Amino acid sequence: MAGRVILTDEWAYDRRAAVLDQGRLIAFFNDNAFDDTPRPGAVVAVRVARVFPDRDRISADLDGIPASLRLGRRQAPSPGQVILATVTAEPREGKPLQLRQGYFIEHRWFLADSTAGGLRLSQRLRQGGFTPPEGLEPSSCQITLRLGAASAPPDTLMEEIRIADDRIRAIKAMPALKPGVIENGPDAITTARQAFPDAEPVPGDDSTAWLQAGVDEQLEAALRPRVDLGGGGILHVSTPPGAAVFDGDSGDGDMTLRALAAAMVPAIARALVLRRISGPVVADFPRLNPADRKAIGASMVEAVEHDPLRPQCHGFEPGGLYTMTRPWRWRPLADLMAGDDRRLGLDALRLARAAAGGHDMAPAIRVPASVLAWLEGEGAAARLAALKSLAISPRFLSDEVISRPVRDETARS
Repeated sequence: MAGRVILTDEWAYDRRAAVLDQGRLIAFFNDNAFDDTPRPGAVVAVRVARVFPDRDRISADLDGIPASLRLGRRQAPSPGQVILATVTAEPREGKPLQLRQGYFIEHRWFLADSTAGGLRLSQRLRQGGFTPPEGLEPSSCQITLRLGAASAPPDTLMEEIRIADDRIRAIKAMPALKPGVIENGPDAITTARQAFPDAEPVPGDDSTAWLQAGVDEQLEAALRPRVDLGGGGILHVSTPPGAAVFDGDSGDGDMTLRALAAAMVPAIARALVLRRISGPVVADFPRLNPADRKAIGASMVEAVEHDPLRPQCHGFEPGGLYTMTRPWRWRPLADLMAGDDRRLGLDALRLARAAAGGHDMAPAIRVPASVLAWLEGEGAAARLAALKSLAISPRFLSDEVISRPVRDETARS
């Protein structure tokens, strides 16, 4: 599969999007109808629970979903007050949903902010002497133009800003707020397209291209703690809560220290995006001389330049460790792939779909007992819709020994 593409798999109340570069998986996005948590970019109304001025934090409640946001320089709201906010990050590692007070729209060309007004330019645009299109004056928000605006067609840029301005105006004109989701954030497929605008969407969602590309196999491989760098080199990946550590090892190969470090750079950059790593990142490169260290540092900056979350590279510490920080937005890949009943139930339905592709119209799928209960309870609507679309009659069999759904080939009819 040549070039950078986006494959989609939208089926059984579940949306998945995979971004591949030359056939290699580089990013994955997923959402489904069973998850009530609002997505990043969602506009919500939340009830303030407590205010912590000394910690610059506000705890809030969104219909039973705990949330947290910064107080900032604004006047502190009162407990019980309902305020408008935008979801900035999904819950992860025991931390609640993260919000930002006000309505914000992030676009690759600009940031729209409902809490202020006027037009601003990013520092890099100002340094480059950029002149915004004539007549660009938002009326309901503040627009901060990003570097990408310099290469945007002026008419298209102004139209996108007008759309954002109108959306914010409509939200601000709403009557008294009630806690809940006002407007959800982009779904998995839209998010993939926004995060990788240079990737070409592959038409169709019948999962054929997905299966041919081996996306599910690549997802499983992405969570392994060791990455083969070629030439005997190995990259060890550790992701304790709130951080990530990468450690290079030449193993039994004959790679030079410089070659090992060079091979680590793209592998680290890919892992950050694919594994959805956020927070402090530490890379333990092999011992390098000053010239090689400088070159590797520059390569690392270049490697993450097009990361959708724009990590901040701090460089080499005196002790030799390379550090960076990646913003928090999406829950880790390990959480997405975790084997809860809902996820495993959807996996069981996919096994049934794969069986239908092989012309087995009554496959036997063995599942843990709790997964069978989900398929017959909360997931019944998804099961019935999926099976109706396939015109097959799979048998889901309870099995107390297995931990994941498996197809029972011995029971094939």
